[in-house]
Amino acid sequence: MKRLLAPLFVFVLVLIPSPASADVRAEFALGILTVNGDRDGNAIVVECVNGNVRVNDAAPAGGSVRCTNVESILVRGGDGPDRVVLSDVGRTAFDVLLEIGLFGESGNDTLIGSQLADRLDGGGGIDELRGGGGADKLYPGGGGGQVVGGSGRDTVTVSGGGLWTVDDDRISRLDPVSEETTLQSVEAVTVNGESGNDTVGAAAFSGRLVL
Repeated sequence: MKRLLAPLFVFVLVLIPSPASADVRAEFALGILTVNGDRDGNAIVVECVNGNVRVNDAAPAGGSVRCTNVESILVRGGDGPDRVVLSDVGRTAFDVLLEIGLFGESGNDTLIGSQLADRLDGGGGIDELRGGGGADKLYPGGGGGQVVGGSGRDTVTVSGGGLWTVDDDRISRLDPVSEETTLQSVEAVTVNGESGNDTVGAAAFSGRLVL
């Protein structure tokens, strides 16, 4: 009896570092790490793993980047409800990092800053901003929301004309539209009014008020 021998196939698995997922684009050039989400809701995490930058557990487009080469991190969530987390970004790994900016843009976003000084800008929607360490600049945007400054001297900036009240727990705009931003661990508030008769009541705010 003749035996039929099945063909023997050998598969070789080649591991290639994958770029950040298709809906989140991470690029690095001239010391700047730029991360952009799409029009849907995005979850974005930036961290340093074994000395290399990881965005959603993947390398930026073009290959591995050493954390010690990053001077600026700019993240734009895009449209939709985004969650951006940089809580593991600190001076030990990113020793030449000078600038960090997180921009939620449209949608109800959650932005969680680094251990350093951050700019968190919620954009449109009702946003949650958490500064983390460092002296953070926090912009909740026109929809209000929640701001937690964290450690460091943190400043919240709101804009628009009308009637404002500020205390240690919240910033409220009462007229011509109604919006409220709750506050925690915030040392300074800036209210950028418009031309006209703007009113800001802040007798119950123990921090620094800038008009």
